[in-house]
Amino acid sequence: MLLRDVLEHLEVISITGNLDANVRGIACDSRKVGRDFLFAAVRGEKFDGHEFIPSAQEGGANTVISEQPPSVSFRNLNWVQVTNIRQAMGVLALELYRRPDLRVPYIGITGTNGKTTLTYLLEAILTKGGGSPAVMGTISYRHAGRDVPAQRTTPEAPDLAAFADDVIAAGATHLVMEVSAHALTLQRVYGAAFDTVILTNFTQDHLDYYGSLDHYWDAKCRLFDGRNGPLPQRIIVNVDDDHGAALFDDFPGEKHSTGRRAGASFRIGEPAFDTAGLRFTLHHEGTAYRLAAPLTGMGNVHNVAQAFVCGLLYGIPAGAVLEALAEVAPIPGRMEEVNSGQDFRVLVDYAHTEDALRNACQILRQITPGRLIVVFGCGGDRDRTKRPRMGRIVAELADMVIVTSDNPRSEDPEAIIDEIIPGIREIRDDYIRLTDRRAAIARAIGLAEAGDTVLLAGKGHETGQIIGPRILPFVDREVALAELRRRRESAS
Repeated sequence: MLLRDVLEHLEVISITGNLDANVRGIACDSRKVGRDFLFAAVRGEKFDGHEFIPSAQEGGANTVISEQPPSVSFRNLNWVQVTNIRQAMGVLALELYRRPDLRVPYIGITGTNGKTTLTYLLEAILTKGGGSPAVMGTISYRHAGRDVPAQRTTPEAPDLAAFADDVIAAGATHLVMEVSAHALTLQRVYGAAFDTVILTNFTQDHLDYYGSLDHYWDAKCRLFDGRNGPLPQRIIVNVDDDHGAALFDDFPGEKHSTGRRAGASFRIGEPAFDTAGLRFTLHHEGTAYRLAAPLTGMGNVHNVAQAFVCGLLYGIPAGAVLEALAEVAPIPGRMEEVNSGQDFRVLVDYAHTEDALRNACQILRQITPGRLIVVFGCGGDRDRTKRPRMGRIVAELADMVIVTSDNPRSEDPEAIIDEIIPGIREIRDDYIRLTDRRAAIARAIGLAEAGDTVLLAGKGHETGQIIGPRILPFVDREVALAELRRRRESAS
């Protein structure tokens, strides 16, 4: 495309340079620039993109887009000044990559908990229905055997649009993506036309970034109220959540609700849980669908219900949807079982919010004949107010509490634990403090007896532990498996 054609979609303050320059792509990371690219010079929290203009030029950029006026230092580059660089980047990415959001349905999933699980459920359902879905989320960006570890839950607009264009060319029929609050605040999906948006739930999280629950909720609402661009074609909302119910009532377009409340258009009946998973009945317009999945927890009941509804809306027969749910593969780090033939259960879960941790403990308490042993910590450089509350949750629901380090980041791990302990002590005085996470996991597995359940909470699918500026290799599942094998060998 020519630069003049690209700029038709923007509100431009000024243009300096050759409007007939050829434009092949866009990037905000100078390392990803190619020949005849636009380079979006974005001021971030840690870096200023303007400092990387020379690197972008070396990579082949012929145009800079910025909120700043043209720099005399770069007279040989075209320069486009805009009011909002992030909005401009979103719009240009969509146009330069041939509006992928109009070529396949974009299915966006937002909410505090459950987003990742829902992407896996929808991937299974859409595949069972004959589709070839692509997925972008916390764990990976993937399609048809291509699986790239995710650097962030929702990528920057140029990376998102480029990925979408690539997978569509490879035959993708849908793009299922997690849309984080941070992505909405930073306008990474700005301008995209979402076919379907699902709200899983809303609970406290990210207060270190947003400062208040209201600001956090306002970020989520951007996807539903037009501030992100076009309104979604339809929404699916969990109306058992009070925030979700209010959003559902206010949304002017096509909408579908799930939940146990009487007014839900897809009403969830009494769920049942056992070691094989969950099952419940979903009622809709006189029809009762019996759903089952090898997952556990009330949060997953809502995930399964919303995935079922979404499958129906895309024309997949109910029988095929039910079959896909019943056969879904284990989801990495989401109540993922670690089994080495032991006579007790070990589960790894990403529960790192109060709501997720409470739900995980409550459901495991119900289906554990023996003791519930919980290993958990809290992340550094994140909301400090939740630390004692998470300690209190585990102290109330677990038989044995082992508090340890999560991802301390720049904080002292001992200081983080010091802030968790008061919540535990509100309930009890018996707990184990082991800052070394590997030692904590070993202690939990060493203490477990027949019929017990060990929950390793907080890190889930993560493959590293962030300590200061370093990311050290660490996978809860692998550490647990090694300890289980060591225990078996020592007993033989």
